[in-house]
Amino acid sequence: MGVVSRFGGGRFLAARDGGGRTPPRWAPRYAQPIQAPGLGRPYRILVICTANQCRSPMAAALLARELREVGVAGGVRSAGLLEGGRPAWPEARAAMLERGIDLSGHQSRRIEPQLVAGADLVLGMTREQVREAVALHPVAYERSFTLKELVRRAGVQPRGPQPLDARLAHLTA
Repeated sequence: MGVVSRFGGGRFLAARDGGGRTPPRWAPRYAQPIQAPGLGRPYRILVICTANQCRSPMAAALLARELREVGVAGGVRSAGLLEGGRPAWPEARAAMLERGIDLSGHQSRRIEPQLVAGADLVLGMTREQVREAVALHPVAYERSFTLKELVRRAGVQPRGPQPLDARLAHLTA
């Protein structure tokens, strides 16, 4: 089954269901970390947004916590389209502290080809951000999704407004 994505002004049809890597399958809770199948190493996930000061660091931190809790070995990094070197927004830090996660040491970073090339899964908050990641490393196309697209492909149907951590938790259920 092909997936139609809109990047910029054009439409591209991609067969993401065969031949290439697929996003990680979320595992049930295990005592020992689960390695990425066929990779022999932990998953590497990159989460991107515009400035890397709010959405992507929050999503990356929540995803990293969830992976640890379900016993999946993985590293989650975040990056943005704009220049790096800035702290997370105060509102993002406060929201994450309410969830037991400290973003006070976060410094934004700009997305680079090496970050995209090294990721097994690239998650963008918008199509434009996914497009930028793929432009930096075209081979990453088959493993690059918006967060919304990944949730949809996983068959998760959130009911009403939910916090991001609750939505990510549905992926592991």
